[in-house]
Amino acid sequence: MFTPDKNIQVLTRSGLTVPDWACMVMNMINNEAAEKVANAVEKSKIPVARVARDSGVPRATLVRKMNGGGEFGVYEILRIANAIGIEPTSLLPSLYQPKAAA
Repeated sequence: MFTPDKNIQVLTRSGLTVPDWACMVMNMINNEAAEKVANAVEKSKIPVARVARDSGVPRATLVRKMNGGGEFGVYEILRIANAIGIEPTSLLPSLYQPKAAA
């Protein structure tokens, strides 16, 4: 799980510049989203081609992004979640997960 404060402290102590660690943070967030989408699609047992068709995300784009080759937009996440019948928040990276009520 990505913990912004802890990870940023480690990165800045390692001598990385702000743009360096900002890129690393974005890559970690994007990779987590890609992994969550790929796992959810696999778990759904719905063929990728059908998920692509039902979500309106081109199959090549969906596969590329699930393999970490780009960012999923919010609307893509919503449409993919709808296509596989799950809550969209379950596909969000941990940084963006809703906080549990106290």
